[in-house]
Amino acid sequence: VVSVFFIRSGKLLGRDHFRMDVADGDDGNIILSQFLKQYYGGTPYIPDIISLETDIDDKEVIEEWLSAIRKKKVVIITPKKGFHEKLVTMAKENALLILEKDAERIKREEAKTTGAMQEIADILGIDHISRAEAYDISNLSSTSMVCGMVVFENGRPLKKAYKRFRMKEHVTQDDY
Repeated sequence: VVSVFFIRSGKLLGRDHFRMDVADGDDGNIILSQFLKQYYGGTPYIPDIISLETDIDDKEVIEEWLSAIRKKKVVIITPKKGFHEKLVTMAKENALLILEKDAERIKREEAKTTGAMQEIADILGIDHISRAEAYDISNLSSTSMVCGMVVFENGRPLKKAYKRFRMKEHVTQDDY
């Protein structure tokens, strides 16, 4: 998670959080460098000072690029003390809070999805279930009999696999 704080005249006006998919082995240097290029490549406002938690390798190149877009000098700093360092620390703490909330949400989601599938597997006495299909038959009296099938893969609905069947063989109500 990258946290961006919007500071004007020394006051925090707002903040935003961006979740990023990163490869194993990517360090903060690469992540921040890529983020800066993507973020400031698509935003109309570029500040004169950008404070980062860690130094980035292509700092000078990005500074030149942003300065050219802004038509004013842009400086990227890695503060070690003072106001900017406190802001960077606060942004990092916010990013960590967002990550913790995401981890809790993912755990709850897994309990509902793959956890539920494992519970069914345990009841049936098998090791694992990755796909489940459920059927329901609906009718008006003994006419217009229709069967619906829903599919779950790894505990999540797979809506593109849902199907509806017309029942032609049975003339009477018989769900089985």
